[in-house]
Amino acid sequence: MRGAAAMMVVLLHIPMIAGQQVKPGTAYLAVDLFFLLSGVVIAHAYGPRLSGGLTPKDFLVARLVRLYPIYAIGLGLGLLAVAAQWLATDAPPSILRLSLAVVTGLLFLPFPANGADGDVYTLNFPAWSLFFELAANLVLAVLWPRLSAGWLAAIIGVSAVCLIAMASIIGTMDGGTLGTNFWMGAPRVAFGFFAGVALYRLRDRLPRIAAPAWLILALVIAMLAYAPAAPLTAAYELFVVLIAAPVLVMLAIHARADGPLRSLAAWAGAMSYAVYVIHAPLRDIARLGMEKWSMQPSLWLGLAFVAVTMLLAAVVTTVLDPPLRVWLARRARSWSERKSG
Repeated sequence: MRGAAAMMVVLLHIPMIAGQQVKPGTAYLAVDLFFLLSGVVIAHAYGPRLSGGLTPKDFLVARLVRLYPIYAIGLGLGLLAVAAQWLATDAPPSILRLSLAVVTGLLFLPFPANGADGDVYTLNFPAWSLFFELAANLVLAVLWPRLSAGWLAAIIGVSAVCLIAMASIIGTMDGGTLGTNFWMGAPRVAFGFFAGVALYRLRDRLPRIAAPAWLILALVIAMLAYAPAAPLTAAYELFVVLIAAPVLVMLAIHARADGPLRSLAAWAGAMSYAVYVIHAPLRDIARLGMEKWSMQPSLWLGLAFVAVTMLLAAVVTTVLDPPLRVWLARRARSWSERKSG
Protein backbone atom coordinates (compact mmCIF):
# COMPACT_ATOMS: atom_id res chain seq x y z
CA MET A 1 0.00 0.00 0.00
CA ARG A 2 2.80 2.42 0.89
CA GLY A 3 4.65 1.57 -2.31
CA ALA A 4 1.59 2.20 -4.49
CA ALA A 5 0.95 5.53 -2.73
CA ALA A 6 4.58 6.63 -3.19
CA MET A 7 4.40 5.85 -6.90
CA MET A 8 1.21 7.90 -7.23
CA VAL A 9 3.05 10.86 -5.66
CA VAL A 10 5.84 10.46 -8.22
CA LEU A 11 3.32 10.49 -11.07
CA LEU A 12 1.70 13.60 -9.58
CA HIS A 13 4.99 15.48 -9.70
CA ILE A 14 6.27 14.57 -13.19
CA PRO A 15 3.80 15.97 -15.77
CA MET A 16 6.67 18.05 -17.17
CA ILE A 17 8.40 14.73 -17.96
CA ALA A 18 5.58 12.29 -18.68
CA GLY A 19 2.89 14.70 -19.85
CA GLN A 20 -0.37 15.70 -18.24
CA GLN A 21 -2.13 12.50 -19.34
CA VAL A 22 -0.57 10.47 -16.52
CA LYS A 23 -1.12 12.98 -13.71
CA PRO A 24 -3.31 11.40 -10.97
CA GLY A 25 -6.04 13.73 -9.75
CA THR A 26 -5.74 13.61 -5.96
CA ALA A 27 -2.44 11.81 -5.36
CA TYR A 28 -1.46 14.53 -2.88
CA LEU A 29 -3.77 12.70 -0.46
CA ALA A 30 -1.19 9.89 -0.44
CA VAL A 31 0.51 11.93 2.29
CA ASP A 32 -2.55 11.48 4.51
CA LEU A 33 -2.41 7.76 3.79
CA PHE A 34 1.28 7.78 4.77
CA PHE A 35 0.37 9.41 8.08
CA LEU A 36 -2.27 6.74 8.74
CA LEU A 37 0.12 3.90 7.93
CA SER A 38 2.83 5.49 10.03
CA GLY A 39 0.52 5.61 13.05
CA VAL A 40 -0.21 1.90 12.67
CA VAL A 41 3.45 0.96 12.19
CA ILE A 42 4.77 3.14 15.04
CA ALA A 43 2.13 1.87 17.48
CA HIS A 44 3.05 -1.70 16.54
CA ALA A 45 6.83 -1.28 16.58
CA TYR A 46 7.28 1.12 19.49
CA GLY A 47 4.11 0.83 21.60
CA PRO A 48 5.45 -1.97 23.84
CA ARG A 49 8.79 -0.19 24.22
CA LEU A 50 7.12 3.12 25.11
CA SER A 51 5.00 1.27 27.67
CA GLY A 52 8.19 -0.34 28.95
CA GLY A 53 9.89 2.96 29.69
CA LEU A 54 11.42 4.15 26.42
CA THR A 55 11.87 7.89 26.90
CA PRO A 56 10.64 10.46 24.37
CA LYS A 57 14.25 11.51 23.76
CA ASP A 58 15.44 7.97 23.01
CA PHE A 59 12.37 7.37 20.84
CA LEU A 60 13.01 10.53 18.82
CA VAL A 61 16.67 9.55 18.39
CA ALA A 62 15.58 6.14 17.11
CA ARG A 63 13.23 7.77 14.61
CA LEU A 64 15.93 10.17 13.43
CA VAL A 65 18.35 7.28 12.96
CA ARG A 66 15.70 5.61 10.81
CA LEU A 67 14.77 8.66 8.73
CA TYR A 68 17.83 10.90 8.53
CA PRO A 69 20.25 8.96 6.26
CA ILE A 70 17.88 8.79 3.29
CA TYR A 71 16.66 12.29 4.06
CA ALA A 72 20.29 13.52 3.91
CA ILE A 73 20.77 11.76 0.58
CA GLY A 74 17.70 13.57 -0.72
CA LEU A 75 19.17 16.83 0.55
CA GLY A 76 22.41 16.09 -1.31
CA LEU A 77 20.47 15.41 -4.51
CA GLY A 78 18.69 18.74 -3.98
CA LEU A 79 22.06 20.49 -3.86
CA LEU A 80 23.07 18.64 -7.02
CA ALA A 81 19.90 19.93 -8.70
CA VAL A 82 20.80 23.49 -7.68
CA ALA A 83 24.30 23.02 -9.12
CA ALA A 84 22.82 21.62 -12.34
CA GLN A 85 20.50 24.62 -12.60
CA TRP A 86 23.47 26.95 -12.14
CA LEU A 87 25.46 25.21 -14.89
CA ALA A 88 22.47 25.09 -17.24
CA THR A 89 21.47 28.74 -16.89
CA ASP A 90 24.76 30.36 -15.86
CA ALA A 91 22.77 32.13 -13.16
CA PRO A 92 24.31 31.57 -9.70
CA PRO A 93 21.88 31.04 -6.83
CA SER A 94 21.72 33.48 -3.93
CA ILE A 95 24.49 32.36 -1.57
CA LEU A 96 22.56 33.63 1.46
CA ARG A 97 19.36 31.81 0.52
CA LEU A 98 21.21 28.64 -0.40
CA SER A 99 23.17 28.74 2.87
CA LEU A 100 19.98 29.17 4.87
CA ALA A 101 18.36 26.32 2.96
CA VAL A 102 21.33 24.02 3.61
CA VAL A 103 21.66 24.84 7.32
CA THR A 104 17.96 24.55 8.08
CA GLY A 105 17.75 21.47 5.87
CA LEU A 106 20.56 19.73 7.75
CA LEU A 107 18.74 20.51 10.99
CA PHE A 108 15.52 19.08 9.53
CA LEU A 109 13.85 22.45 10.09
CA PRO A 110 11.35 24.15 7.75
CA PHE A 111 12.43 27.50 6.36
CA PRO A 112 11.08 29.15 3.16
CA ALA A 113 14.45 30.43 1.95
CA ASN A 114 12.88 31.75 -1.25
CA GLY A 115 10.10 33.65 0.53
CA ALA A 116 6.75 32.77 2.07
CA ASP A 117 5.35 31.70 -1.30
CA GLY A 118 8.17 29.19 -1.74
CA ASP A 119 8.73 25.69 -0.41
CA VAL A 120 9.57 25.40 3.27
CA TYR A 121 12.13 22.74 2.32
CA THR A 122 13.77 24.48 -0.61
CA LEU A 123 16.18 21.70 -1.55
CA ASN A 124 13.64 18.87 -1.38
CA PHE A 125 10.05 20.01 -0.94
CA PRO A 126 8.44 16.63 0.04
CA ALA A 127 10.39 16.79 3.32
CA TRP A 128 7.61 18.95 4.82
CA SER A 129 5.61 15.81 5.56
CA LEU A 130 8.61 14.16 7.25
CA PHE A 131 8.87 17.14 9.61
CA PHE A 132 5.23 16.75 10.60
CA GLU A 133 5.61 13.01 11.01
CA LEU A 134 8.56 13.51 13.38
CA ALA A 135 6.53 16.10 15.30
CA ALA A 136 3.64 13.64 15.63
CA ASN A 137 6.08 10.94 16.74
CA LEU A 138 7.37 13.18 19.53
CA VAL A 139 3.85 14.13 20.66
CA LEU A 140 2.94 10.44 20.76
CA ALA A 141 5.97 9.59 22.88
CA VAL A 142 5.24 12.41 25.35
CA LEU A 143 1.55 11.54 25.63
CA TRP A 144 1.92 7.74 25.54
CA PRO A 145 1.73 7.08 29.32
CA ARG A 146 -1.61 8.93 29.51
CA LEU A 147 -2.89 8.38 25.97
CA SER A 148 -6.17 6.78 26.92
CA ALA A 149 -8.93 5.96 24.45
CA GLY A 150 -10.62 9.21 25.48
CA TRP A 151 -7.58 11.35 24.77
CA LEU A 152 -7.01 9.57 21.47
CA ALA A 153 -10.63 10.13 20.45
CA ALA A 154 -10.36 13.80 21.41
CA ILE A 155 -7.24 14.34 19.28
CA ILE A 156 -8.82 12.57 16.31
CA GLY A 157 -12.13 14.41 16.75
CA VAL A 158 -10.65 17.90 17.08
CA SER A 159 -8.31 17.36 14.13
CA ALA A 160 -11.20 16.02 12.02
CA VAL A 161 -13.20 19.18 12.77
CA CYS A 162 -10.16 21.27 11.78
CA LEU A 163 -9.86 19.34 8.51
CA ILE A 164 -13.53 19.86 7.72
CA ALA A 165 -13.25 23.58 8.45
CA MET A 166 -10.03 23.88 6.44
CA ALA A 167 -11.40 22.07 3.39
CA SER A 168 -14.68 24.00 3.55
CA ILE A 169 -13.09 27.43 3.83
CA ILE A 170 -10.07 26.98 1.55
CA GLY A 171 -11.67 24.51 -0.83
CA THR A 172 -8.88 21.92 -0.64
CA MET A 173 -6.67 19.99 1.75
CA ASP A 174 -3.69 20.17 -0.60
CA GLY A 175 -1.30 22.17 1.55
CA GLY A 176 1.77 21.96 3.76
CA THR A 177 4.65 22.40 1.37
CA LEU A 178 4.70 26.22 1.06
CA GLY A 179 5.42 28.88 3.63
CA THR A 180 1.90 30.23 3.15
CA ASN A 181 0.15 26.90 3.75
CA PHE A 182 2.64 25.06 5.95
CA TRP A 183 0.18 25.19 8.85
CA MET A 184 -2.17 22.90 6.93
CA GLY A 185 0.15 20.00 7.64
CA ALA A 186 -0.69 20.10 11.37
CA PRO A 187 -4.34 18.95 11.22
CA ARG A 188 -3.50 16.51 8.43
CA VAL A 189 -0.85 14.72 10.47
CA ALA A 190 -2.82 14.97 13.73
CA PHE A 191 -5.80 13.17 12.26
CA GLY A 192 -3.94 10.68 10.09
CA PHE A 193 -1.22 9.63 12.51
CA PHE A 194 -3.40 9.30 15.60
CA ALA A 195 -6.19 7.63 13.62
CA GLY A 196 -3.55 5.08 12.62
CA VAL A 197 -2.61 4.58 16.28
CA ALA A 198 -6.30 4.09 17.09
CA LEU A 199 -6.75 1.57 14.26
CA TYR A 200 -3.84 -0.45 15.59
CA ARG A 201 -5.20 -0.43 19.13
CA LEU A 202 -8.63 -1.50 17.87
CA ARG A 203 -7.31 -4.05 15.38
CA ASP A 204 -8.70 -7.06 17.28
CA ARG A 205 -12.09 -5.46 17.93
CA LEU A 206 -12.79 -4.24 14.42
CA PRO A 207 -14.59 -6.54 11.99
CA ARG A 208 -12.23 -8.82 10.08
CA ILE A 209 -13.16 -8.63 6.43
CA ALA A 210 -11.12 -10.94 4.24
CA ALA A 211 -10.47 -8.47 1.44
CA PRO A 212 -7.81 -9.62 -1.05
CA ALA A 213 -4.64 -7.55 -1.03
CA TRP A 214 -4.83 -6.90 -4.78
CA LEU A 215 -8.26 -5.35 -4.37
CA ILE A 216 -7.06 -3.04 -1.59
CA LEU A 217 -4.12 -1.90 -3.76
CA ALA A 218 -6.42 -1.33 -6.72
CA LEU A 219 -8.77 0.75 -4.60
CA VAL A 220 -5.87 2.85 -3.26
CA ILE A 221 -4.67 3.57 -6.79
CA ALA A 222 -8.17 4.39 -8.04
CA MET A 223 -8.87 6.58 -5.01
CA LEU A 224 -5.71 8.66 -5.55
CA ALA A 225 -6.06 8.77 -9.34
CA TYR A 226 -9.61 10.08 -9.36
CA ALA A 227 -10.04 13.77 -10.18
CA PRO A 228 -13.40 15.10 -8.93
CA ALA A 229 -15.10 18.09 -10.50
CA ALA A 230 -13.87 21.33 -8.95
CA PRO A 231 -17.00 22.00 -6.82
CA LEU A 232 -16.69 18.52 -5.30
CA THR A 233 -12.95 18.59 -4.59
CA ALA A 234 -13.17 19.43 -0.88
CA ALA A 235 -15.98 16.92 -0.27
CA TYR A 236 -14.07 14.16 -2.06
CA GLU A 237 -10.86 14.94 -0.15
CA LEU A 238 -12.72 14.75 3.16
CA PHE A 239 -14.34 11.46 2.13
CA VAL A 240 -10.94 9.99 1.27
CA VAL A 241 -9.10 11.21 4.37
CA LEU A 242 -11.82 10.74 7.01
CA ILE A 243 -13.52 7.59 5.70
CA ALA A 244 -12.04 5.75 2.72
CA ALA A 245 -8.36 5.75 3.71
CA PRO A 246 -8.99 4.59 7.32
CA VAL A 247 -11.27 1.81 6.04
CA LEU A 248 -8.65 0.64 3.54
CA VAL A 249 -5.94 0.68 6.20
CA MET A 250 -8.23 -1.28 8.53
CA LEU A 251 -8.71 -3.87 5.79
CA ALA A 252 -4.98 -3.93 5.05
CA ILE A 253 -4.11 -4.70 8.68
CA HIS A 254 -5.68 -8.15 8.32
CA ALA A 255 -5.09 -8.67 4.59
CA ARG A 256 -2.62 -11.25 3.40
CA ALA A 257 -0.88 -11.29 0.04
CA ASP A 258 0.39 -14.54 -1.43
CA GLY A 259 2.92 -15.53 -4.05
CA PRO A 260 4.46 -12.90 -6.31
CA LEU A 261 2.14 -10.17 -5.03
CA ARG A 262 3.49 -10.68 -1.51
CA SER A 263 7.08 -10.30 -2.70
CA LEU A 264 6.23 -7.30 -4.88
CA ALA A 265 4.33 -5.57 -2.06
CA ALA A 266 7.18 -6.15 0.39
CA TRP A 267 9.74 -4.83 -2.07
CA ALA A 268 7.67 -1.78 -3.03
CA GLY A 269 7.01 -0.98 0.61
CA ALA A 270 10.71 -1.17 1.43
CA MET A 271 11.54 1.16 -1.48
CA SER A 272 8.72 3.63 -0.82
CA TYR A 273 10.52 5.94 1.61
CA ALA A 274 13.51 6.40 -0.68
CA VAL A 275 11.25 6.85 -3.72
CA TYR A 276 9.33 9.58 -1.90
CA VAL A 277 12.47 11.39 -0.73
CA ILE A 278 14.61 11.31 -3.88
CA HIS A 279 12.07 11.72 -6.69
CA ALA A 280 11.69 15.52 -6.49
CA PRO A 281 15.37 16.50 -6.92
CA LEU A 282 15.74 13.76 -9.58
CA ARG A 283 12.78 15.32 -11.39
CA ASP A 284 14.44 18.74 -11.36
CA ILE A 285 17.67 17.28 -12.75
CA ALA A 286 15.76 15.37 -15.45
CA ARG A 287 13.82 18.49 -16.42
CA LEU A 288 17.07 20.41 -16.92
CA GLY A 289 18.35 17.61 -19.17
CA MET A 290 15.16 17.73 -21.21
CA GLU A 291 15.53 21.48 -21.68
CA LYS A 292 19.18 21.14 -22.69
CA TRP A 293 18.42 18.53 -25.36
CA SER A 294 15.05 20.06 -26.39
CA MET A 295 13.05 16.98 -25.38
CA GLN A 296 9.28 17.14 -25.09
CA PRO A 297 7.30 15.40 -22.33
CA SER A 298 6.22 11.90 -23.29
CA LEU A 299 4.95 8.70 -21.74
CA TRP A 300 8.22 6.96 -22.61
CA LEU A 301 10.27 9.59 -20.81
CA GLY A 302 7.95 9.23 -17.82
CA LEU A 303 8.42 5.46 -17.78
CA ALA A 304 12.20 5.89 -18.04
CA PHE A 305 12.16 8.38 -15.16
CA VAL A 306 10.12 6.03 -12.97
CA ALA A 307 12.50 3.15 -13.78
CA VAL A 308 15.59 5.21 -12.92
CA THR A 309 13.96 6.48 -9.72
CA MET A 310 13.10 2.94 -8.62
CA LEU A 311 16.62 1.73 -9.44
CA LEU A 312 18.26 4.54 -7.48
CA ALA A 313 15.79 4.04 -4.62
CA ALA A 314 16.81 0.38 -4.49
CA VAL A 315 20.50 1.36 -4.33
CA VAL A 316 19.82 3.93 -1.62
CA THR A 317 17.69 1.53 0.43
CA THR A 318 19.83 -1.59 0.19
CA VAL A 319 23.37 -0.26 -0.23
CA LEU A 320 23.65 3.21 1.29
CA ASP A 321 21.04 3.37 4.03
CA PRO A 322 22.01 0.33 6.20
CA PRO A 323 25.64 1.35 6.91
CA LEU A 324 24.65 4.99 7.36
CA ARG A 325 22.03 3.98 9.92
CA VAL A 326 24.55 1.81 11.77
CA TRP A 327 27.05 4.68 11.85
CA LEU A 328 24.43 7.18 13.00
CA ALA A 329 23.16 4.81 15.70
CA ARG A 330 26.70 4.39 17.02
CA ARG A 331 27.23 8.14 17.10
CA ALA A 332 23.94 8.63 18.92
CA ARG A 333 24.84 5.93 21.44
CA SER A 334 28.29 7.43 22.00
CA TRP A 335 26.78 10.90 22.48
CA SER A 336 24.25 9.54 24.95
CA GLU A 337 26.92 7.72 26.95
CA ARG A 338 29.05 10.85 27.16
CA LYS A 339 26.06 12.86 28.34
CA SER A 340 25.13 10.31 30.99
CA GLY A 341 28.74 9.85 32.09
